[in-house]
Amino acid sequence: MPADTTPAPATSSLLDLRRAPEPDLDGRVSANALYLLHRCERRLWLRTHAPGLAAPPSDFDRLLWEKGRQHEKAVREGFGEMAGPIFHGQRVEDAAAETARLLRETRVTLYQPLFLARDGTRVGVPDFVYREGDGLVVHDAKLAVNLDEHREIVLQMTHYAHLVKDALGTPPARLEITNGKLEVVEIPALDGDGYERAVARAARLIAGGEEPDLIKSHSTCAECAFYDHCWPQAVAERRIEVLVDVTSPVAPLLHGLGIRTIEELAAREPHEIRMKGIAGMAEAIVAEARAHREDRAVWLAPPELPPYPLVWFDLEGDPEGEEVDKAIYLWGLAVDDGVHAPKPEAIVADGDDLGGQRAWERFVQRAQEILAAHPQARWVHYHSYEKVWVRKYLELYGAPAGFAERIEAALFDLYYKVVRKAVRLPLHSYSIKKVAQWVGFRWRNPESGSAWSIVQYQQARASGDAAERARLIAEIVSYNQDDLEAMRRVWKWFAKNGRAAG
Repeated sequence: MPADTTPAPATSSLLDLRRAPEPDLDGRVSANALYLLHRCERRLWLRTHAPGLAAPPSDFDRLLWEKGRQHEKAVREGFGEMAGPIFHGQRVEDAAAETARLLRETRVTLYQPLFLARDGTRVGVPDFVYREGDGLVVHDAKLAVNLDEHREIVLQMTHYAHLVKDALGTPPARLEITNGKLEVVEIPALDGDGYERAVARAARLIAGGEEPDLIKSHSTCAECAFYDHCWPQAVAERRIEVLVDVTSPVAPLLHGLGIRTIEELAAREPHEIRMKGIAGMAEAIVAEARAHREDRAVWLAPPELPPYPLVWFDLEGDPEGEEVDKAIYLWGLAVDDGVHAPKPEAIVADGDDLGGQRAWERFVQRAQEILAAHPQARWVHYHSYEKVWVRKYLELYGAPAGFAERIEAALFDLYYKVVRKAVRLPLHSYSIKKVAQWVGFRWRNPESGSAWSIVQYQQARASGDAAERARLIAEIVSYNQDDLEAMRRVWKWFAKNGRAAG
């Protein structure tokens, strides 16, 4: 195959950053612009008109980009001989002309070809196009596995389909991706005029106008490079959109009632906002506004806490773009009898191909011992992550007879069954990090977190120094121990203060 002419990185570090240039800097609508539009209209506007407001990329951002690059490289090698990259930063018109020439004169697979709409307003650079009979197949490398959670991929692939038809006169024979599990998945193009509406909206945002006044949920905004520009302003303005229970569908309903600030919402009674789209959440929404207005916990119901003994249970994993057997790299737990300080345990996956399976088998063995010694104990985790991944590993590797039923029955979600059912707090996120800090707990390493843990683990896997690997793993274990203790502290706070709900 032709030599890869992509510029080489400056170093060989795990966190090297190599990003293909984006051909949307001259006002055209690109696949990247549609991705940003899908994520947030304000984000597309800021990326186009105020890029200097963006925070620098984090180590986690760089890790994701590197994983994406490695994934694309693996897909590229599977194609064999090809021409490209066709677009590598030159004039858009020149790259489009070269793409057209190669499609006329050859049947070779093209890497990063560029398609330009006839009117010059839209541009796209799919990862690959190849011939299948008389048709052309458009193929992208994507780390995503669950396409229901990544509808922007369908929008982007539809964009390529329209550009190919515009350039060649006929639509592509098929749209497809290689996902994060190295499965080839066909992507159906969008029906109707949804694509044209998205392009028109992206074009208006790229052209200019006022910055969109849009705030999404904290979890969505916190991942954006423009978080420090948008979110603090919304908090200072006391906008209802910063409340966890005021979701994107709920906010306009409240706006229709003339409610735009936390204080305006806190002054209402639940029956005043009860309507279709809010109904069963009215009490919780008003309670959350009052928690922020008064900077205190507002109780909805007494917390239902099962008795000791308990098992604190927390996983560290990197599921994005990984196969299931490599997703969870630490199984953390601690048995708590309510009298003695619990002793945290960590089962860490080795870095080789079978490390995930061996870690699961060790976890199952230890879990069986605990279930036998404490058959009534509840395994307390925070949110659905642990339950989801226990099920996935059961499907992949199995377990002794009866284990699946016993561990499923033992799992207890502290987030859904206690925190969200019982109370509203003056917080913009109910993550364990935020809730535990609110009740007074502090992590030993203030920089630690789930994204930090993933970066640490990938650095450990990449390191050729055994001592450095051991140091990085020890830091992850320490962080996991703090996660377990954080749940314990939150539990104790509910046990002590929950009577106020009565």
